[in-house]
Amino acid sequence: MNLFLSSTTLAWNRALLLGLLLVSPLISQPAQAVDDYMYEDEIEYILAERSKKERQELGSNLLSANTGPDNPTPEGQKTTFADSRFSGIFKIDFKSQYISFGVVLQDEGVTIQPMLALRYTFFDKTLDKSEDSIINNVTGFISTWNDISTNKDLSSSTSPYRYFTEADLVTGVSITFNDRFNLTTSLTELHSPASAFGPGAFLKAVLSMDDTGTIAENFALKPQFLLIYEIPWEGQIGLQTDAFLFEPGLTPTYTFGADSSFPVTLSLPLRIGLGNKFYDGETYGFFSVGPEVTMPIPSLSSETIKTYANIGYTYINLGKTTQDFILNENGSSHKHVATFGLMTTF
Repeated sequence: MNLFLSSTTLAWNRALLLGLLLVSPLISQPAQAVDDYMYEDEIEYILAERSKKERQELGSNLLSANTGPDNPTPEGQKTTFADSRFSGIFKIDFKSQYISFGVVLQDEGVTIQPMLALRYTFFDKTLDKSEDSIINNVTGFISTWNDISTNKDLSSSTSPYRYFTEADLVTGVSITFNDRFNLTTSLTELHSPASAFGPGAFLKAVLSMDDTGTIAENFALKPQFLLIYEIPWEGQIGLQTDAFLFEPGLTPTYTFGADSSFPVTLSLPLRIGLGNKFYDGETYGFFSVGPEVTMPIPSLSSETIKTYANIGYTYINLGKTTQDFILNENGSSHKHVATFGLMTTF
């Protein structure tokens, strides 16, 4: 126990000193995956560059704020310019089950998953006035993600934090290019304050496209392809160590009242998890689909802070090895997850 605590403390200190690592779920033991794909998709979606309209508005606001007799100096312009590059997200989700990439981690009780992400924009085509660049935006981020569950079956009976299943650190870079394409790469390290699993880490890359308006106004398919490589360590996110996961997906999305003060977005994420070694010899790991509705909360929003609520349902079909995973207590291949979340961007 002391050895585990000392190694965990050392790993956290190293992560903080390097300014690296944060967010996502994993689990060790024979093989335990813990990376909530719903959470990951939301992070990539939010980290993806602002829409063209938003960038134009921001550039226009910066210009009007830094010109004229009241503020003609370069110093004033630089201050406003720099401040606009910082942003962040706080999110908290309440879920009926904790399932990651088809691996059932907790199928009873309620799981609470708070997350905080901080971002800095290193380059923006509009802000930096680089109209000839094919790169639109380069943003770095660092975040922390946690899982707190009312179910303590996964934790060690000797841990003083039995309900604090997971604490993750993630760092990464998001690059948007050719207006519609985004590549987000990240490194994640996870630990368990509840001593449910040993430390683990993985690399992830997601290539996505925002095709909003190409098929119909306010509609998009948002295709994406996710690739994960789990770094060999005590913990692992797949059913075998040193494995790759491939996850193609679509997120059909339509926004009702897009030009109004109360837009409501309906999305239908579809994901399929594939990886022969990742799923212990079975190529097919899971398929998931389910609607999600997101709407703003005007009373908790301002010009610089935006707050949203979302409610969703996800059906998950498990493959043979994920169905037989030891934490899937009822052994069913059909899973149903209800979600309610709140998110604030600043």
